[in-house]
Amino acid sequence: VWETGEATWHENQLVSIFRNGRMEEVYWTFSYSVLIGEEDETVGISITCIETTAAVKNLQLLKESENQLAFAIDAAELGTWDYDPLSNTFTGNDKLMDWIGIPKGTNISMEQAMDTIVPEDIYRVTTSINKSLSGSVEGRFRERFGIKNKRTNKVRIVQAQGKVRFRNPKSPYRIIGTLQDVSEQVNYEKKLIFANEKIKKEEQNFRNIVYEAPVGIAIFKSRELVAKMANNSLLSFFKKGSEDFIG
Repeated sequence: VWETGEATWHENQLVSIFRNGRMEEVYWTFSYSVLIGEEDETVGISITCIETTAAVKNLQLLKESENQLAFAIDAAELGTWDYDPLSNTFTGNDKLMDWIGIPKGTNISMEQAMDTIVPEDIYRVTTSINKSLSGSVEGRFRERFGIKNKRTNKVRIVQAQGKVRFRNPKSPYRIIGTLQDVSEQVNYEKKLIFANEKIKKEEQNFRNIVYEAPVGIAIFKSRELVAKMANNSLLSFFKKGSEDFIG
């Protein structure tokens, strides 16, 4: 600094000192700059020191929290997304970009992001996002829809959740959310529905056979033998209607 006249600046440097009866890790931001005399000559060096230990510790805690959050998101295999309605830019984490087949770290428009949604879900998702931006649903966004990979055409079903941030009630400036792949869950639900329908159909076929059987058939329940079901032959034998026999 004395030779060149150029100031230096060192931010958040660890310089341990003896304090409070022990050595402490202390962080400093300090600068060296020249002192100019009456004839524009260098007459000295001014050294300014500011302790920044608290700020550095807080930054370390914040980074640790962010790392823990990133780990939790990665462990949960969640896609994360961030939409800025003012600049119309959409960003996603590596997992989400991999799902939709767009290079990692790429900023895209909302239109490009919506283009990865399967056609039959676009209107519903768009309507839901607009409601969130209007504040009519407390800025919350929650939808289940299909997304399609641009490279492989693979479709996966995702559960999306998000929250809009507002500068004021009429000025949204950001939507942040997550996407969870629920494809296996949805496929299982479809199989379960199909199985239930098949069981109901088979049960109905069985009931039809029982009701039309030429032999009288009834089903009783509990020790009290309360009539639960009776076919036409049995009701005819007793000369009773169903409402007089069942129960």
